[in-house]
Amino acid sequence: MLGGTTTDVGPTTISNGMLRIQGAHTCTGLITVAGGRLEDNGSVTGTINVLSGGTRAPGASAGQVTANASVTLQSGAIFEVS
Repeated sequence: MLGGTTTDVGPTTISNGMLRIQGAHTCTGLITVAGGRLEDNGSVTGTINVLSGGTRAPGASAGQVTANASVTLQSGAIFEVS
């Protein structure tokens, strides 16, 4: 879990696990969700690419998902809402 205000300088790949963001996260590289899960209760600044089998979801019930860049959901990707 990443909390507060965080910055990441490079590509991030989530595979077969989960990354939960609580707060504001800035990533200068591509965020790829490949068979894993990306959740947040805050905002993500960075390009997000969810591959087949990957999941993009709010971090808590009735959580708010905010992306401040492009989000691509490939065929077979999952986008959850609450």
